[in-house]
Amino acid sequence: MKKTLLLQQMQLFLQGRQKVTLKELMQEFQLSRSSALRYISALEELGVPLYSERGRNGGYVVAPTYRLAPVRFSADEIHAMLFAISGMHVLQSTPFNLQFRSISEKLKQVLPQDEKVKDETLRKCLGVRTVRQLNPIKHLDMLLNHIFQQENLEVIYGDKKVFIYPIAMWFESGRWFLAVFDYEAQDLRVLRCHAIQSFRPMTRSLVAPEKIRLTDFNLSNFEQLRQKQQQHYFEITIKSSGVEHYHSKSFSHISLKLTDDGALISGYYHQEELGYLLDYINGFSRHLIEIKPTTLKQIYVDEIKMRLNQLELEAT
Repeated sequence: MKKTLLLQQMQLFLQGRQKVTLKELMQEFQLSRSSALRYISALEELGVPLYSERGRNGGYVVAPTYRLAPVRFSADEIHAMLFAISGMHVLQSTPFNLQFRSISEKLKQVLPQDEKVKDETLRKCLGVRTVRQLNPIKHLDMLLNHIFQQENLEVIYGDKKVFIYPIAMWFESGRWFLAVFDYEAQDLRVLRCHAIQSFRPMTRSLVAPEKIRLTDFNLSNFEQLRQKQQQHYFEITIKSSGVEHYHSKSFSHISLKLTDDGALISGYYHQEELGYLLDYINGFSRHLIEIKPTTLKQIYVDEIKMRLNQLELEAT
């Protein structure tokens, strides 16, 4: 790694730290003792306020006045960021729409003319094509802020009023989703953001189950909040030809297990999510082998019969 790049990474490493040891630098950047000492001297020459502490618990103390110098990017790094931002066009709505436009314009302004020409060429021959967002959504930035503020919300979802604690938000398979704890159901729910009509903070106190701290949950672990005794388990068996469709429409709470002659898809759903689940199962129609439990299978069969009857009536 080039010395200038390594020094930049060291500056980032030191940002926000009060103290660092020589051993930590050696391990983090895979340096010998002598090389680490040389880089410490180089950092001091760049103006990083370090002073040494001797003794058993010694090291290098970072002065509280230290602020990271402005970050400089190469032309290739700017092209990479512009490409990443341009790939966000598949999302009609994000919490950062205004910021993306502003960042893109600022990055373009600092490019030399020849690099601007290169950027235009890149846009013509390099792109992102995937599932586009299906519905524009307002106020994603406000929803994200309520997640940060850890506020309870009163939400009009479809034609119902629900009282929730918002946990995490993400984009998946063309839609924005919001993981929440539903106080009335006393369970985890995943809301589709396009179906949220309105929301507002609540001041009244609401009670979660004992031994559950809602603030401990986030995007990586919210599935642990599912109260499975309140949800319905399902599984569908598909032919191996349907595995590709699963990956094109994958959801984090629905798992896939490969078998000798196909695959088993399983997960949990709320009764309110039954309509979405039936549409999901229907996507595998020509790959389906079995649906369990039998009650869900019968509901699916009845739904298909009803759709066929409607189609026949409209054709006459």
